[in-house]
Amino acid sequence: MKYLFTGGGTGGHVYPALAIADEIRRQSPEAEFLFVGRKDKLEARVVPNQEFPIKFVSSIAFPRGRSLLKLFSFVSILCVGILQSIIILMRFQPKVIIGTGGYVSAPILFAYGFLKKIKFFQSKVFLYEPNACPGLLNKVCVRFSDCVGVGFDETASLFDKRNVVKVGYPVRRDFKALDKLKSREGLGIDQSREVVLVFGGSGGSAAINQALYLALPNLIKNPNIFIFHITGKHSDVETIPDVVTAKSLKRIEKEGFYRKVDYVDDIKRVYAAADLVVCRGGAGTLTELGVVGRPSIVIPASVAADDHQVANARQIEMLGAGKLLYEKARWIDGKIEIYVDSKSLFEIVAKTLNEKERLTEMSRAALSSQKTDSVKLIVQLLES
Repeated sequence: MKYLFTGGGTGGHVYPALAIADEIRRQSPEAEFLFVGRKDKLEARVVPNQEFPIKFVSSIAFPRGRSLLKLFSFVSILCVGILQSIIILMRFQPKVIIGTGGYVSAPILFAYGFLKKIKFFQSKVFLYEPNACPGLLNKVCVRFSDCVGVGFDETASLFDKRNVVKVGYPVRRDFKALDKLKSREGLGIDQSREVVLVFGGSGGSAAINQALYLALPNLIKNPNIFIFHITGKHSDVETIPDVVTAKSLKRIEKEGFYRKVDYVDDIKRVYAAADLVVCRGGAGTLTELGVVGRPSIVIPASVAADDHQVANARQIEMLGAGKLLYEKARWIDGKIEIYVDSKSLFEIVAKTLNEKERLTEMSRAALSSQKTDSVKLIVQLLES
């Protein structure tokens, strides 16, 4: 059996595909796999690390504005990607195509739709939609899919198709066997600390980073706090606010209150070590936190397509597993700047850490909110 996976750009699209592929490989070692993505995105690094082959095609996000130049550029790049995808499909001849969302998967899915239309190629197509609000690509490609898996009950009603199944979010098996004490020991974190993990998704968030830098002087007034800050790969080009110099960050880190890294490959260990997580509203992040039972303060990205991060975060809030903190906007030099208010960030973190019973309740709610057999269910669907 040959499986072709397409989807990427962010961890929310890449990691579900890897979780599904891992489970298929575990059950059927003889199966063949091929991932298709973009060479400058997350999948180009993490997929080969998991020992899966990958090929790259041209793709670009659909322009949301009215610029004819951007629209022409989009169409041109997409056409090139479709031609590349036709060659990949004809050579690999997959029996099953799994699309996990994102514009990265557009060339393969459109190429398959074209080949199917002219009766030149036939395969089974499974689309996966992790977000509460479906992405544009999956809404377009649902017409030639055989099955659609969704993460939320509410999402199913938004697809005009009968064969829609709630499958939850597929998380790798190793997320389910985590120990807080061992994780802290492995990371060199004092067991007595109140550990707050702060990060902005797989790509990082300049707005969250800036707010945390400004909130640090107040946060470390709590003598028991420890902040694990994942800044993102491009944080080296960010400007640290003048009130929090690089020298003062080093001092705070040396005193044992703070640790700053740009990326963590084994994120599950940091999840396990944390008491509270400040994060974006990506479906992948929120589901992983649910599987490991970690309460969260969710700062949804205000520029996410169709506000899907806000929809995801509200689901978590309604379940009692997390709190919401919204971004704000202001005028800077004639331009609108999106930012996270540092005072609000400090207040919500400090208040949540002080609510010990509430933290326990949020942790239980997070655990109960997630299906833990999602990968198994999806593989069963693919086999059927």
